[in-house]
Amino acid sequence: MLVNELAPRPHNSGHYSLDACVTSQFEQQLRAVCGLPLGDVRLLRPAAMANLLGDMWSAGEPDWAAALAFADIKLHLYGKHRQPGYPRPQDGPPDRPGGHGHGSQGTRPGARAALPSNHL
Repeated sequence: MLVNELAPRPHNSGHYSLDACVTSQFEQQLRAVCGLPLGDVRLLRPAAMANLLGDMWSAGEPDWAAALAFADIKLHLYGKHRQPGYPRPQDGPPDRPGGHGHGSQGTRPGARAALPSNHL
């Protein structure tokens, strides 16, 4: 058997849970590993997530202040370009995630419209 990667971590498709659920997938993983009761995973309000890929940095640092001017935007930057051994997002593959953002609203279409990528 050939194994390319083992990553016992929450998948980025559920990162929205940080800002939109009672218990995030990260907290849930810690609870499970520590033998603690699992938390409530109820969605508090509709949310949409956008991966912020390396090509967003092609013209320099994006205007994060413009995105964060919206109250329903949550921005999570991974800082990979600041860690030794990692290229800056603009130096890596254009599809390499450099962060993600969430938009939350009262409806799913509203959440999608609030996504950070719509405001950069």
